[in-house]
Amino acid sequence: MKNIVLIRHGESLGQTARHRGLSRSDPSLVDCFLTNKGIQQASQLRCDPTLTQYNFDLVCTSPLTRALSTCILALGHIIEGSNKDEGDKGEESSSPVSTSLGVANSTDPKENPAQNKHLNSGIQPNRVQTPFVARADICEFGGKIPENHGRPVHKIVKDLEEKLAPLLSSPSSAECLDYIDFSMLPPCWPKLGNEQNSRKHSGIERFLSWLAGRPEETVAVVCHYNVIKWMLRNTISHVSNCVPIECVLTDDGVLMLKSEFDRVGNNAPLDTFWSDGARNGNRDTGKLSDKSKREKHSRRKKR
Repeated sequence: MKNIVLIRHGESLGQTARHRGLSRSDPSLVDCFLTNKGIQQASQLRCDPTLTQYNFDLVCTSPLTRALSTCILALGHIIEGSNKDEGDKGEESSSPVSTSLGVANSTDPKENPAQNKHLNSGIQPNRVQTPFVARADICEFGGKIPENHGRPVHKIVKDLEEKLAPLLSSPSSAECLDYIDFSMLPPCWPKLGNEQNSRKHSGIERFLSWLAGRPEETVAVVCHYNVIKWMLRNTISHVSNCVPIECVLTDDGVLMLKSEFDRVGNNAPLDTFWSDGARNGNRDTGKLSDKSKREKHSRRKKR
């Protein structure tokens, strides 16, 4: 069993586009940054009581700018602590990246173009006590919206170094980006092509399966609204920006709310944790249960 904390990114410029007279499809919103409110939301997570009770030994983030920014602003202090620990261990960190952390062996540009772009930016990924890993399978769905279009890693790194520099003292934005491992992004990144269409069906399961096989037991995952909804099979009605959601990943690879796990007990049958719709065969489709549909209809009436 693993403790998983899901975090939706801070408020993004895409979320406020209409309030600013822009269409959500405006080209200026491609892989957009956070609003001032989003920056504040992410920064305040550093002292959030839900997060401070955990000592995370793995951090996963979507490689989209709004998630990466939130990850660094909220959890960058972990990198600083890891850096100190690595310094105490001497020069061991100069060795090739360890496969035990789930990181690719090779930095050959032909084998790993995404990582090579990062290397070409002058930034070398380091081994740290708490790995920070970017995963394409937890990017937001909806390829027609510019904010969900990824960018080459070297462009993201350069952009975020500049935008986050005034917001961070120690560690610096460059140091934080240095620690994030982009080597697990697919070779085609950021052009996911058909993979983006199938990710809704298989990407989440692939990510959870990968997570279940990792040695770490306490994990923070910084991602997006629909990704979190799908991870939890629509058992929650809304996902707010920067509000940590405590979950449990069972040994069988099932992710559920910690409150539900504690209520039912860890010896209950697996189907106890699924919504009615999931138990009736919709487990992988993300369809709303009858109860969720009634709640949604009720909210519409109140509007």
